This record gives sequence, C-alpha cells and structure tokens, in this order.
Amino acid sequence: VQFLLAADRIRGEMKSTYDPLHPAVLRVLATLASVARRKGTPISLCGEIASDPSYTNLLIGLGFRSFSVSPGRLLDIKHAIRSTDVQQAEKLAGQVLSVHSTRDIRALVQDDWNRRRPVSSLEFDPPTSTTSAPLPSVAHNAARQRFESQVGESGTAYLSYLIEEDRVILDRTFVPDELRGHGIAAELVGVALKEARQRHWRIDPRCTYVAGFIERHPEFADLVDRQEGDLN
Repeated sequence: VQFLLAADRIRGEMKSTYDPLHPAVLRVLATLASVARRKGTPISLCGEIASDPSYTNLLIGLGFRSFSVSPGRLLDIKHAIRSTDVQQAEKLAGQVLSVHSTRDIRALVQDDWNRRRPVSSLEFDPPTSTTSAPLPSVAHNAARQRFESQVGESGTAYLSYLIEEDRVILDRTFVPDELRGHGIAAELVGVALKEARQRHWRIDPRCTYVAGFIERHPEFADLVDRQEGDLN
C-alpha cells in the first residue's frame, strides 16, 4: 500500500515533468528503500539514475544496495561504489533531502562527484609522444599519508591513503587539470603499489582510478584486501 501511495504522490507532484533529481522523486526513493529494508524485502533500482555514476553515492545514502545497469556502464558504477563511504553517502542524502530545489540538489550531487570521480581516462595510458618530458619523481610522504610528486609550478600531484586496522585504503588520486593525460597518475599509483608489496600492505582501492589501474595491471591484484566492498 505504501508503495502505491508513493507512486500516486510522485505522479501528483511531478505532473508531466520528470527529473531523477527532483525532490519528489528522491523522497519517494528514500521511502521505498526504507520500507523495503524494514520488511527485509530486496529492492533494486534501474534506469537512468541507476546507470549514472555521479548519482551512486546519493543512492547508497538513500538506502539502495542493488542496481541494474547497462553493460556499458557497469565498470563506471563499480568504480563509483568502490569510492563510496556509507557514512558520507548517508550524510549527502540527508543534505539532499533537506533541499527543495532540483537545481540546488544537482549542485550538491555534482560537487560530491567532482571530489570523487576518477582521473580522466587518458591518464590510464602512458604518454605516447616521443618528445614528452620525463615524468617527475614520486616520493612517499608518510607524515601526510600520501605519495606525491611536485610538478613544476602547477602544484603537487598525489595519491593519498588511510590506514584502517590491517588495511591501507588508497582513497584519492589528484593531478592538476592542466597536467592530466601525461601519465602522472599512473606513475603515482605504480610507485605506491610497488611499495605496498614491499611493505606487505593489504590494500583497499577505494579510489576509482586505482581500482581501474589494478584491473588493467592484474599483477597487482593479489595486494587487494578481498574484504572490501560490503556496503550492508
């Protein structure tokens, strides 16, 4: 009955306009996820909103744990889930549900995604130009818990990590925008993973770029802590 009432309410509030980030849509989704969890009933989300990785953190915060997505977006959603912290996701959902403007909700979701999205896919491959300058050296700054590289006047590129019990969470890769596509991120991750092997670290590739790098370089797959990814 509650599901039917929710459907009626969304039809009334949305009229003829549909936007997956409309406040009415999100309130109904939150209600459905809450009711399903209380009753122990599996619930899955599909369609446009489930297939957009920029929405994944919000949907997890609303209470969804199962998504049906097109094969072409599967890797993107997988990476988005790996970059999600449930507490942060629930905090984002709380902020979104208190907002009554689709534009403001979209700004919150986009800001969240901008902080977590992977480095440009161009970074996955080393530079192909034979005239490229040598890659800057990478240093392990243990005090700040990150691997970093000073890149001229453009700033510092880095891969940060957190230590959680017996795991090391590789949580963010950052490269200044103007330097993306030159293999710097790949160099950071490569150095970090080699040191992880030397130190016998068990890693959780929470950063989507690191997860993608390991998928492309399976020789590092044995470093991954297989306890990762349980969002329940």
